[in-house]
Amino acid sequence: MTSILAPQIYRSNLTPTPPTAIAPHPSRLHVPVFVSWSTNDTPTATRLFRLLDSHSESRADYRFTFWNSKDDSIVGLPTDQYIHRLAEHQVVLHCVSPAWTKSKPVTQRELPLAAHKIEIPVGLIGTDLEIHQRQVFLWNARWFSNLRSSDQQNEFVKALVQAIARRLDLEGWK
Repeated sequence: MTSILAPQIYRSNLTPTPPTAIAPHPSRLHVPVFVSWSTNDTPTATRLFRLLDSHSESRADYRFTFWNSKDDSIVGLPTDQYIHRLAEHQVVLHCVSPAWTKSKPVTQRELPLAAHKIEIPVGLIGTDLEIHQRQVFLWNARWFSNLRSSDQQNEFVKALVQAIARRLDLEGWK
């Protein structure tokens, strides 16, 4: 498996403080994860999001809950309420694509709000921007949209969930 998970590209020097454990089982930390994508990428991103959600209970050490930027409960929220909702999430997955890199809602609203979170850029749809090629999570050097079989897509998400857990471990969550 080849995955690229470099330090955050949109992170300030502040390190997120791990939340206290609020989990159904005391040995599992609850980790709320915000998933950001461009509206133009909704079909592919929705497929990724559903797979992430299906893997949310797959770890013995962390229990992930995923929330996305297109959730009906937050679309159109004023900035202060949006900030409040995003503040509840310690991890942000940025679904990188050509549309994502040019999206004003992403670049002007979501990236600044995520500055003090653990951020992981995820390779959703291939882009030719060199910085993304070096710092984006890929599975076997492939973008999610290039994976045709559901088995490959599941393996991508399984590896991504493992990478999130490794990153949390590096940040001192355990």
